[in-house]
Amino acid sequence: MHIAIDLRPWMGEYKTGVGQYIEGLLDSLFSLETQHIFTLFTSGKQQVKFPKKWQKYTHVQSVHLPMSNKFLHFCLYLLHYPRLDQYVSKKTGSVVDVWFSPNMHFTPLSLDVRHIMTIHDLSFLLYPKFFTKKQQLWHKLVNAKRQARLADQVIVPSYNTKQDVVDYYHFSEEKVSVIYPGVTAIEKSEVIEHLPQKYMVYVGTCEPRKNIRGIIHAYVKSHAHDMGYDLVLAGAPGWKCKDVQAMVQYTPGVHALGYISAEQKRFLYEHATLALFPSFYEGFGFPPVEAAYYHCPVITSNSSSLPEVMGGAAYYVDPYHIDTIADGIGHMLTSSDLRERFCVLDKKQVELFQWESSAKQFLSLINNIL
Repeated sequence: MHIAIDLRPWMGEYKTGVGQYIEGLLDSLFSLETQHIFTLFTSGKQQVKFPKKWQKYTHVQSVHLPMSNKFLHFCLYLLHYPRLDQYVSKKTGSVVDVWFSPNMHFTPLSLDVRHIMTIHDLSFLLYPKFFTKKQQLWHKLVNAKRQARLADQVIVPSYNTKQDVVDYYHFSEEKVSVIYPGVTAIEKSEVIEHLPQKYMVYVGTCEPRKNIRGIIHAYVKSHAHDMGYDLVLAGAPGWKCKDVQAMVQYTPGVHALGYISAEQKRFLYEHATLALFPSFYEGFGFPPVEAAYYHCPVITSNSSSLPEVMGGAAYYVDPYHIDTIADGIGHMLTSSDLRERFCVLDKKQVELFQWESSAKQFLSLINNIL
């Protein structure tokens, strides 16, 4: 079977949640014993460099469409041309049986090709205020609902997201499959110089949906700085990040590292007293799972997918109330028993988040739609 995988969502400068999902899934998918052929589709003026770990597989190949992405998106949206599966089939000499979209994008396909797509969350629909006008327009033009309706199967990363998709898109339960992502074990840590001796940490994109302003306000209100704890923020810059940077400059004890490597992220978690992730909405939420994986106590939101994902391994707060976040910080900092209780994912949760299991479920899904 010939499976084409759309890697355009993976091509960004920063590998955040979606990029992390794609790389983790493909790592395990390619390592499984299978007769399938996988073709990685990319586009743009510059040829894409793939990780060396993918280049060793003889059943993995790539096709690049050497065209400006802006012009390509114009053609895909207005002309519905080229049909991406036909382009890949022509370049490889093998008909594409299944097209996998690991995130929504402009994706015109032939009527006879099977299509599986992943919807990570419906934040763009439920919370449009967290997106720029340009981002809102992009989501409107991509028309995720229509794409998902035409797809043979939709993958989501949590039951909470499945319920959102079923409720808001009016799909049947059978059309939407939950496949939990895995946690990627980072083999080594990389020292970050000049970190505070005692600190709590936020890791994630700097954007309004992540509630970083709320984290800073709660940090101040908790008087954690008076107790000798600093706040370290790490992650890729996003929309309204300058507002957060301004807060950092005038708030004592707060530090912003910017984007960090996976190895640095492990080091940050391993030496932090607390991990804070009171996000307003998540389809899954990699950062709190990763923090618990490295035995860092977690404070996170009591809403969206986070209680489902974290189970009993987190202290839950209301992301809309600064006082509850501040109280959570105070309680956790002053109680070693609480920190011990909320620093490890239980065995059941750990078993849910295995990339090998995700890859096997993905292949099973493909077999079921053919």
